[in-house]
Amino acid sequence: MNGRYYKGKQGTVGDFDMRLEEGTAPHPENQERIEISVSADYASYFRPSLTWYDIDIKNKKSSTSNTYDLNGSTYYYYSESDELRRGIEVMIQGVLFKNTSYKASWTHTLDNESRSAGVTTDTIGISNPEDLYTFALTHKWHDYKANVSIRKVDEWQNSSSPAGTAQYGGLGGYTRIDANISRDFVFNNIILNATLFGRNIGNDHYSTRYVTGYYPDRGRTIGIELSFVY
Repeated sequence: MNGRYYKGKQGTVGDFDMRLEEGTAPHPENQERIEISVSADYASYFRPSLTWYDIDIKNKKSSTSNTYDLNGSTYYYYSESDELRRGIEVMIQGVLFKNTSYKASWTHTLDNESRSAGVTTDTIGISNPEDLYTFALTHKWHDYKANVSIRKVDEWQNSSSPAGTAQYGGLGGYTRIDANISRDFVFNNIILNATLFGRNIGNDHYSTRYVTGYYPDRGRTIGIELSFVY
């Protein structure tokens, strides 16, 4: 079992010109983060772990859609809120056979609350996905190394940006598959690495942001990457 604790304070009134809509002075942002993890090493092919996390943020700044002018420039007003995020991550990893390894994880959000002006809002599925699944497989064969990864993300509704919060929905809710195979070639004292890759093989044009419109992923990308070391 292991645990981590972090407490930080950042940003004061004099650090930068930030205004709240209420006309009050902004407060420093404080963050406390706790992680507790339990893991087991049953066998080389089965090493599970469970992590619980708690992130408590006070006076988090978020831009609003309202602006003001100062010295010929336009700035956005900000709002302050307290946020609490709790969740768990279950992970299983190990080595299969001799040259194959894997890692699978599931991250589940238990609480994602935002408190502002005495009102508490549950934002699971609103500003963040409730569940995230990942799987990665790596295999080595002679001088070649191959990787395959799968990432599945639940859908959420809102997207925040300097232009404010957009509430149009349809964000996330995708399954993405990436793969690559690489090999090193040695010429005298120069090492050339060649990688053939495929990203978003399923050609899913999902979006994770909305500002003045959706920003969809470019879709399936196939290419070759070359790098030198000397």
